Amino acid sequence: MTKTKLSEWVFLSAIILSMLFLYMARYSINDYKKATSGITEALPGDISYHIDYCTIQSRFILIQGWAGLPNGGINVVKNIYILDQKGQAHKLHSTTIKTPQIVEKKRNPAFSHAGFIASAKNDSGINATKKFVIELALNGKNNVVTYECK
Repeated sequence: MTKTKLSEWVFLSAIILSMLFLYMARYSINDYKKATSGITEALPGDISYHIDYCTIQSRFILIQGWAGLPNGGINVVKNIYILDQKGQAHKLHSTTIKTPQIVEKKRNPAFSHAGFIASAKNDSGINATKKFVIELALNGKNNVVTYECK
C-alpha cells in the first residue's frame, strides 16, 4: 500500500468516526426518558424543597433547586419529571449538588446532597406543561411534590 493510499484511508476513517460521534452525541445526551406511570401526588409530609430557577424554552427544559427529607441524607433517591399535556410524567436527566448552606440553615446534615439540576432537550415532540414533579424515595416510601414553573 502506498503512502498516499494509507493517508486516504486514515482520512476517510477519521471522517466516518467523526460523523458517528456526532450522531451518537445528538441522540443520546440529555434526552427524555420514556413516560412513566404510577406517579401520584402524595402528602408532602417531611419533604422540604425550594426551586431556585426553572425555564421551559423551545429548545430546552431546566429546573434547579433543592429537595430533601430530614431523615434521608445521601440515601434519598431523587427523580425529577416534567408533565405533558396528557398528565404523563417524563423523567429528566438530573445531577445532585452538595448544599452546605442548606445544612447550615436547616441544622441537619441530611440535606448535604439536597441540591439538583435537571434538564432535557425540548425537541422530542412532547407537549410539556410548566409542571414539574419532584420525587424523593427512601426505604420504599415515595414523597412526591408538584411545582409549577411561573
